[in-house]
Amino acid sequence: MTRPSVPHQRARCAITLRAAATAVPAARAYVRVTLETWGVHGLADNAETVVSELVTNAVRHARDTVTLTCSRPAAGRFVLEVWDPSADLPEMGVAGPLDVHGRGLVIVAALADEWGAHHVDDGKVVWAAFAT
Repeated sequence: MTRPSVPHQRARCAITLRAAATAVPAARAYVRVTLETWGVHGLADNAETVVSELVTNAVRHARDTVTLTCSRPAAGRFVLEVWDPSADLPEMGVAGPLDVHGRGLVIVAALADEWGAHHVDDGKVVWAAFAT
């Protein structure tokens, strides 16, 4: 795990989490602390909700661990990336009113400025970006 430090213009930190129920609250806390440390205000609620959805999905597909990366690749931008070992890219679901699952990416799309997913050698990364 790399702890967030006060950024210059570009910053990046990551945490590896066990694929368990404890991953979601740990990811939410990590995002909140990172945003506070980096002095990014007004984004924590949306970013925590988005990371909850991304990590929940990743835990469902992971065998052992998932990795959350937070970055500021440029001024005015904050990006969350969640890696898991599954090669299956997520698809936006159409959930019925009584369905328990299928709304996560709809929530991500509503709260993030952009989101997407791509394959990597050992699985996939699902990401969400926010203007700061």
